[in-house]
Amino acid sequence: MLFRRTVLNRGRFAGKILMALALALSCRCAWACQICLPAGMHSAAALVLRADAVVVGREDVAVPDFARRLRILKGDPDELASEFYLVGQPPRRLGARAREFVCARVEGQWQWVGREDGEFALLIGEILARAEDWQRDPPERVLYFSRLLGSRNRQVDNLAHLEVASAPYGQIRRISGGPTVQELRSSLGNFRLSRWHPLYILLLAQLAEEEDRILIEEKVRRAESQGNPLHLSAWATAWIEVAADPALQFLTSSFLEPPGKDFELVRQVLLALSVQGNEGPLKLRERMVPAYRLAWNNYPEVIPLVISDLLEWERWSFLPEAEAVLQDPPEWLKREDLIALQVYRSKALQADSGLRKDEVSRTERSKQGWSSLFAVIVVLLLVVAVTMTAKRAARGWP
Repeated sequence: MLFRRTVLNRGRFAGKILMALALALSCRCAWACQICLPAGMHSAAALVLRADAVVVGREDVAVPDFARRLRILKGDPDELASEFYLVGQPPRRLGARAREFVCARVEGQWQWVGREDGEFALLIGEILARAEDWQRDPPERVLYFSRLLGSRNRQVDNLAHLEVASAPYGQIRRISGGPTVQELRSSLGNFRLSRWHPLYILLLAQLAEEEDRILIEEKVRRAESQGNPLHLSAWATAWIEVAADPALQFLTSSFLEPPGKDFELVRQVLLALSVQGNEGPLKLRERMVPAYRLAWNNYPEVIPLVISDLLEWERWSFLPEAEAVLQDPPEWLKREDLIALQVYRSKALQADSGLRKDEVSRTERSKQGWSSLFAVIVVLLLVVAVTMTAKRAARGWP
């Protein structure tokens, strides 16, 4: 058997590594959690689905962070100890009786999931039972929890909010059977629910009536006039949802085109554009690319915010801007952003080279086509001439 030694193309290999690293570091998927998931909050459903064991336990009031297992919701009984240490449980009041709770074992540690109040443990059991179905059909998970928004059980309601808020905007847009328009209006008027207002704004945009459309537009215009970025990304996303043309025109001319705006306002608007560009109708992307160019030129700080979208959308017209930044990168630009710019430049050059090759190929094919046509015409003329000469000769004509 003959073996052929393979020589590693170091340039190509390094290019692939560079591209993979850039995509891993710079990718900003347009998830609704960028807009409506409160910072530092995580879903208990994600925890129990990731865990290798889930149990209902009771704390030992005499030994801090020590608990005893009551029943198993997930896991092998033969491999689970009847007593264990628990991390992350909320503080208890002195003199309170021992609490029962749901906890999950993740990477060898038992972690607090929630207080056992009967209904919450049933919900955790339902989550575990639906795990395989949700893995095959993720949007169904969002729809399931959207129907639990507003539950009278505070733990269930909080979990439902976290699940829906962390879903991709494309799935939020397809929610049916969630809160009604009246419920959303009421929730937006409740200051105690302010951390969830961005989620309610996105949901309201899917059901908006005329008065809601007017409210959404007024909120964006007021944010611009007052310089208030609070929930601006949600209101801007909602306005694009209900009236894309006037919304994009106003957001571009009022926030991105004028220099000197508070950068947080610009960032909030670009976040809305990114969400709609990635999860909304594809036709919106062509409208957003000029807006991105205005923002890039007026606010260089936006480069890390837009470069991953340009890569994802395969819009290569920013090659001159990317090359200018790479030639003299600002000190504040992070390493991962430089890598993303390098990848963008590489792919843009490849795309430009491909277009030129296609143009040359079309030109060559055109030339070959005309040459072939000319040859066919010459042959036909020769055939006609020979035929007429033969006929004249047969008739005795000179």
